[in-house]
Amino acid sequence: MVKADVYTVEGFAYWAKLDQPRRNPFINEEQYSIKVYVDARNKKLLESLNLTASVKKDDIGEGFSFVLNAVTKSGKPAIPPKVYDCDMNDVTHDVLIGNGSKVVVEFAVLEVPGGPAKGKNKAFIRNVQIIDLVPYEGAGGSGGSSTTFKKRDDGFSASNNEYLEEQFA
Repeated sequence: MVKADVYTVEGFAYWAKLDQPRRNPFINEEQYSIKVYVDARNKKLLESLNLTASVKKDDIGEGFSFVLNAVTKSGKPAIPPKVYDCDMNDVTHDVLIGNGSKVVVEFAVLEVPGGPAKGKNKAFIRNVQIIDLVPYEGAGGSGGSSTTFKKRDDGFSASNNEYLEEQFA
């Protein structure tokens, strides 16, 4: 069994996909992932670990993308990361992390045994703790639509199925 060193960094979460793995179209693999924008202290820690990935600067700040493939190289399911609140309640499937949430990411570091990255280390998400949640609202908002439209009685309604009848007339 390989021994991994475990570290934590704190920062602001973006594009968290931790409730279930999502297909990464670039490598055609199911992955859990989260990008964390870090301060100078956390950036220094990440850079000191000789990781295969690096902290990248963009218009939001300096961020690091943590990933975990849902299936290991040997074909076994990976242990999914868990998401906790500050009371250590497991909220992995109850809470979606919105962009800008303050989080602590726990990650394992393993040395890459071969290939072009031999001698470098790879970081794998283990757990995430939410410190300050910005709820994810998705495209439709929470508790309903995030639009300024009002209900109308003088127009099209998909609930009456009349439009389907026109398709078959």
